Parts: sequence; C-alpha cells; structure tokens
Amino acid sequence: MRLLPRRPFARRALALVLGLAAALVLAEVLLRAANQPRDYKEHSHPPQFRYLATRTLEGCGDVVLYVNAPSTCIRFVYDGNPRGTFGPDNEVDHLTNDAGFRGSPFLLSKGRRAFRVAFLGDSFTFGEGVPFADTFPERTAAALRALHAGEDLAFEALNFGVGGHNTVQSLLVLRELALPLRPDLVVLGFALNDAEEPLFRPSASGMARRPRELEVPESLAPPAPRAGLLGRLRLVRLLDTALAERSRTRSMIEHYVSVHGDDAPGFQHCRAALAEIAALSAAHGVPCWVVIFPVLHDLGSDYSFRRIHERIAAEVRAAGAQCLDLLPLLEGKDARSLWVHPTDQHPNEIVYGIAGDALARALEGDARVTALLSALAGK
Repeated sequence: MRLLPRRPFARRALALVLGLAAALVLAEVLLRAANQPRDYKEHSHPPQFRYLATRTLEGCGDVVLYVNAPSTCIRFVYDGNPRGTFGPDNEVDHLTNDAGFRGSPFLLSKGRRAFRVAFLGDSFTFGEGVPFADTFPERTAAALRALHAGEDLAFEALNFGVGGHNTVQSLLVLRELALPLRPDLVVLGFALNDAEEPLFRPSASGMARRPRELEVPESLAPPAPRAGLLGRLRLVRLLDTALAERSRTRSMIEHYVSVHGDDAPGFQHCRAALAEIAALSAAHGVPCWVVIFPVLHDLGSDYSFRRIHERIAAEVRAAGAQCLDLLPLLEGKDARSLWVHPTDQHPNEIVYGIAGDALARALEGDARVTALLSALAGK
C-alpha cells in the first residue's frame, strides 16, 4: 500500500501539511507544559477610599476630595508572587494612618534637625502593590539618609498619595492637608493619567466612580475563551491574547494623546494645577519638584509618549518648579519586569529604587534644598 502520492508535488505538499500539523501539535504540548498563556486573576479589591469634601474650583467646577480609608489595612491579594516581595499569602498590606494616608501618623511638630518632604500624587506615590519600605517616598528618604550619613539629620517622608487623584486633587491636598504640616520640600509624583478628569464625581452619597475602563481599556485580564474546542487550545488562546493586547495598546496610546491635547479640559486643569502647586509652594518658601513616571509599556526608543513628557517638563519649569523625568533612567528596560504583577502595571520596587536614588541625587544639585539642609545641620 502506498502512503504517499506518486507525483512529487503532491508528496511535497502532503509532507508540508504533515510537518505543519506536527509543529502545531508540538507547540500545543509545549504551551501546556509551560502553562502558557497563564490566566492570572486580578488582585482583590477591598474598600479603599473615604470621601472628605467637595470643593468648587474656578475653571474646574466641583471637585471631590477623598483620601484612603483611614486607620486600616488595605490588603491586596495577588495571584502569585513573581519577585518574592509579597507576603506568604501573596498579599500586600497598605497600612494607613488616622488622616487616611499611608504610613505612620503625621505629627504636626518635627524635630529640630528633621527635613520633611511632602509627597503628592496618585497610586504611583501611594505605592500600590509595593511594601511600604519600597515605596517612592520611602526609597527617596532612605537615599537622602545615605547621602547625609553622619550629619545627624532626620529625613521624614509624608506620603500623601491617593489612588485615582489627578493634579487638581493633589493641589487640594497640598493646600488643605500638606502645607499645615510645614514641609521643607514638596514632591509631586506625576503619571500621565493625572491629566484626566477626576476618577470620582460628586453624588448624593458623596462621590461616585466614573467608568474609566470604557475610556481606556487597561485591564490585563485575558480575553474570554472561545466556546467549544477552540477555546481549549492554548495556541488559539495565545493568539487571542496577542490580538487583545494589540487592540488595548492602540486604544491606550490614542487615549493618552487625546487627554493631553491642547483642547482637552483635563489637560487645561492639569497645567493650571501644576502652576498653582509651584506657586503655592514658593509662597511658603518651599522648593517644589515634579517627578514624571512613564507609562510602563514599550520603553524603547519609539516610546509613544515622549513628547508628552517634554511638554509636562516644560510646564513645570515655566511654573518655577524643578522636574525629574524618569524616562531616560528606565528607557530600554523590559517594561513587564517593572510591573508589580502580570495583572498590575503599577511600578514595582525596582522603579521606586531608581526613582528614589535619582531624586535624592538631583536634590543635591538644588541650591535651595542644600541651603535648607546646611542650615538644619548647623553648617
């Protein structure tokens, strides 16, 4: 019995088909053995915020001011522990003080040789998904202590970060909550979504969350599997995941470019708030720095938001504040290796270590900061 056709072309075609089928079977076996693509679950979402007040700002309308849930443990439980930084149950505990901010209670008084830094911002400043000691404010304070070892100086990092805050809300926090604690330095952690309209809007119950996911699909959850046999094939799921990520990336780029457009209301409010944060800090004799965090996606030479970074930096400097852009320090790195978790694109401890060290070094070149430190040290 002949297993192959007599004609050479038919034999080659059949061999090609059989070879392709064998390769597909082998690929399916290897994907299953490696458990790829893995269907990670999103982290838990416990109650996280508390409404404080609604403020009416000229040009911005009614703005909700809210903080983290006070005096509580906001615990996130993740599906896995990729770098061994989570707890034994893959948890991260975000402990808050009585004012609703991460860390120990904020004291009105400070030591004679204490240099106090007020960190403003959103979840990037808060350090979502990162142990407290590895957050951006804490890593900055640790780097400053190392630079000034032996000078009998204390460095206090007050973390005013709240998830979802935009620049207008950071301004409210500075004016109403941070400045009364008499900081020596103000640092705003700026993420590109800080130019969006507020995440929460006034409602009868205080505040209501807007459906941001409909505007920018940033969820990293895999697409729903297809029905039937195709949905059980790893090769098909890998293809569907790649297509979903491509679509998500395109939508994300369009969203951030649109949000930072000249006519975008959120950007206009953002630039006004940046200027007011700088002016308010200056009026209290406090140096102000803005640290720009890149979107942790495709950090190569073709990074999609480079011009936005340059524009924000120009706005900051025109307002009289100093700016540190982290993009040059993270450029060329694998963006996924900088995520908290495969389902969470927040910066991890690697990013915060780089940011804290860079800011501490940059502050050494700020004459106003060095003068304050010299005065505290009695030089």
